[in-house]
Order: sequence, then C-alpha cells, then structure tokens
Amino acid sequence: GGLEDPSEVQWSKLFFPGEAVHFSNHRSFRARVPGRVGAVAVLDDAWTVFTTDAVFIVSGAGPDDTAQGGFDEPRRMNSPVGCDEWRSLVEFPDGLTFQGQDDRLYLLPRGFGPVVEIGRAIRDVLETYPVVTSATLVPLDNTVCFTVTTTDGASGRLLAYDWTQRDAEGIGLWSVDTIAGGVAHVSGALWDGKLALATTSAIDVMTPGTYSDRTSTWYGVTIETHP
Repeated sequence: GGLEDPSEVQWSKLFFPGEAVHFSNHRSFRARVPGRVGAVAVLDDAWTVFTTDAVFIVSGAGPDDTAQGGFDEPRRMNSPVGCDEWRSLVEFPDGLTFQGQDDRLYLLPRGFGPVVEIGRAIRDVLETYPVVTSATLVPLDNTVCFTVTTTDGASGRLLAYDWTQRDAEGIGLWSVDTIAGGVAHVSGALWDGKLALATTSAIDVMTPGTYSDRTSTWYGVTIETHP
C-alpha cells in the first residue's frame, strides 16, 4: 500500500530466500479497493487490505514471474470498522489485531469470522492514549504488547493482551503499565525472546511475565552495526 494511487495495492514477484525482492508494474500484480489503503497484512494465506472504514480479503495463488495467473477480486468483509494505523497490526494464534478508525482495538479472527472488539476493557486508556506506535508478539509470555501515546506524544502506556486468560465472553485479559521514565515516542520489538521498549533516550528490556509493576533493566543506546 501507500502507492501513488491511494486505493491500490501491489505485490512483488515470487520471493525466494537469499534473493532480492523484485516488483513488476504488470496489472496482474496490482489490485484496487474502494477507498484509501491504510494497512495490508496476511492471515490464513489470504491478503487482508484495510481502508479507513472497511476490510477486504484477497485470496488466490497470485501470478507467476511471467504474470500468468493472478489474485481473486478483493472481497469486502462485513466489518463495522477499517484500519488506518498499520503499526497496530500483529498476527497471533487467535487472528490479526488492528486499530479501528474509532481508536479501539479489534480482532479479525482466523477463518475470517465477525470482527471482535478485544479492547473493550481498555477503552478509557485508548481514549487518553489513542496513538498506537507498535504492536509486538511476545510468544514467551503468550501476549501481544501495544505501545500507545497521547496525540502530542508527551506520554505513553504499555498494553499487554494475554490470550491464554479469558473473561466470560472469551476475550483475553489486559494489563496496563506506564512507560518507564515517562518518555514519549516509544516503540516495542522482540529481542532475545523478550519485549524491548525503545524510546528516544534508552532501551528498556522487560523481564518476562512482568507487565504490571515490573522490574526492568535500562541499557544505554549502544548499537553495533555491520562493518
């Protein structure tokens, strides 16, 4: 997504490990949806294309390197929301998470059943911190961790969704934690099986299983690059 035509998506040619990614401008490698593309993801071997107010599924084997064959036409799902924040996308065993245009967090389940709002328990937090800056799968803790900030980026929170512990409606349980140091512009990533929070001033690597009242370790920003 993010092309000159905002309603268009483009696939690469077949990718093989160890080789560079190649693109083609042939129409077989492109598709259009009604609306501006806000995010693109893959779930259950099908492409998921989000606009700000809709979700489209694109299936099919796709074209070969000679542009023979192609994908099926985008099929609109019966979803009340779309997604305009690609940083909220993360795939985990239950399906694909995304943030709707109403700033709430949703789940597109495997099998493409009805979209579910999994963030109902933290609506009040998302009202104050509506900007998702990252979504990270932490398999060691069976959690999906979101970093969120205020619209001005002055402060943030860490939201951890545990899909192994569920409420009466089958929704996973949430933990809400402050960002150590109160710094903004925070983003999460997986490092050595742990959640690492990178900010403008330091990198905070979390101890597994401590998403609330946690004890964390701070590391100075020292990065080793390729020679």
